[in-house]
Amino acid sequence: MRRAAARGIPLQTEWLAGAGRAERLDLLTSLDGIVLTGGPDVEPARYGFADPEGVCETNPERDAVEWEMLERLATAPLPLLAVCRGAQLLNVFHDGSLVADLGDRAAVHRRGEGYRRCAHDVTIVPGTLLSEIADGAAAGAVNSSHHQAVDRLASAFRISATSKDGIIEAFEPISRHSAPFLLAVQWHPEAMEAGLPLADGVLDALLVGVGS
Repeated sequence: MRRAAARGIPLQTEWLAGAGRAERLDLLTSLDGIVLTGGPDVEPARYGFADPEGVCETNPERDAVEWEMLERLATAPLPLLAVCRGAQLLNVFHDGSLVADLGDRAAVHRRGEGYRRCAHDVTIVPGTLLSEIADGAAAGAVNSSHHQAVDRLASAFRISATSKDGIIEAFEPISRHSAPFLLAVQWHPEAMEAGLPLADGVLDALLVGVGS
């Protein structure tokens, strides 16, 4: 919302589902773009993990709604930004898998005390859409609040950014012309400091994609 206001773009948001909200997937045909937001873990059975130690905290109802949303978008794609859980769900939907729990590595990525997100740098892959968004920068700072991550990246995608410990931090379609704007990021650009290329730049890229 703040980026749309800063760019003078009128923006109306619609919730298609959520806690205490009616399911409104019928609105998909009238929307200009989609944001898959953060949230609970994706059901491990969706990527073939049994979760014997119970490390996943899931919301099966939300998974079902967003899965149906992605099924509909597969035949009628819209500009899409997938954030944190949204990126993980997108990867699983396209037959990728997840690291169910980062273990000791989660200290770099997990939410800090008092809901303060951790922060770290990511390395940006040259020649990607994300590299263009970041004006060719080799690296950038992001926030972080997750204990899961992409493991096997779905074959439809390529890596856009990684963290120092090897976590896939962003991905995008291999063929940029195969769909409208699509970018998946493990961080939360909507909750980062204004002016950062991997925050406002990402949000602006979605707005441009919606308007194109």
